[in-house]
Amino acid sequence: MNPGRVNLRIYQGSTFNQMFRWESETPQYATIAAINKSAPCVIVVNTGQPTPPPSWRVRVTGASGMKQINLVDEDDYYISTNTVGANVYINELNSVNFDTYTGGGVLSWNYPVPLGNYTGLMQIRRSVLSSSPLLQITSGSGIQINDTDKYIRVTITKEQTAQLDFSVGVYSLELTNNLGETITFIQGNISLVKEVTR
Repeated sequence: MNPGRVNLRIYQGSTFNQMFRWESETPQYATIAAINKSAPCVIVVNTGQPTPPPSWRVRVTGASGMKQINLVDEDDYYISTNTVGANVYINELNSVNFDTYTGGGVLSWNYPVPLGNYTGLMQIRRSVLSSSPLLQITSGSGIQINDTDKYIRVTITKEQTAQLDFSVGVYSLELTNNLGETITFIQGNISLVKEVTR
């Protein structure tokens, strides 16, 4: 796979937290039973249907009545804030003034890549050619991989960010599975905002 590219910003002396998701290219679908006119919007899927993990990208297509909720552009999506039973909450969406849902429609998302067999390693360097990293964190020490909720969380403590001294650098996050196969999951530039209150 080609690594994702995300530029990050660290505030010196503050704890840094960043969550990443790993979607496969395999789509997953759930037929819709109801869509509430509410804030936040609540989409109810039919009994026995799968639901997306929290904070996952989802799309709604083919819903009748409440046509404002349908997404036409394939690059558009909502974020499923939480799932309780068959109810999928979308906090960013206020559907109070939408037309009344009358039936049909599909909630879709890309299937999560299983994370249980992976460990992580992330390094920050001044440049790609720098011989040694400014900071390195690993699974269990700054990188949390949660296969239940399907996320990879990177945490850099305030003590660690306080010791950093650069303006703009580069980083990459590598994942290694239990077969010893390593991929560069995500990479990009990283900037440091110098601390004022210290």
